[in-house]
Amino acid sequence: KAREIYNVTLKFEVLASFQAAVMLPYDTSLMLLWEFYAMGVPLFVPRQLWRWLFGQHTRQDLATQVKDYMFDTPSPFFNPYEPLDLERARFWTRYTDWALLPHLQYFRSIADLLEQLMACDFGSVSALMKQFTALSVVRNVEVWRR
Repeated sequence: KAREIYNVTLKFEVLASFQAAVMLPYDTSLMLLWEFYAMGVPLFVPRQLWRWLFGQHTRQDLATQVKDYMFDTPSPFFNPYEPLDLERARFWTRYTDWALLPHLQYFRSIADLLEQLMACDFGSVSALMKQFTALSVVRNVEVWRR
C-alpha cells in the first residue's frame, strides 16, 4: 500500500539512508522534496510534471463544483478556484522547483523508471545534488548579507 511519508517519526538518518526516492508531485511545494534534495537523495519524478502538479486543476467540471468560491475579477494568473487550461498548466510548471532543481531524474513511464533505477549512479547524482545545495547556501547567505 503506497502512502505519503510525513516526517513526524522518521529521523534524518533514516531518510538520508535511502538510496533514492520516487516522488509523485501532487503539489508545487512539498517539504519532502527539499529535504531529500538537501540530503542528496537522488529523486525520480515523472517527466510530464504539469499532469501531477496542475492536472487536477485542468478538469473543466471544476467550474461547476467550485462556482460559489470563484472570484468576481478574472486574473491572468493561476486561480485555484477555476479550471486551468493546458497551456497555463505547462507554463506555470516551468517555474516550480520540480522543474528548476538540477539533477532530478525524470522518467516517462514505469518501464523507463525501472531502467533508470537499474542504471543510475546514485553516488554521482547524490554528490551533484549536495554540491548544488552547498552553492545555493553560499549564494543565499551572500544575498541576505547585502
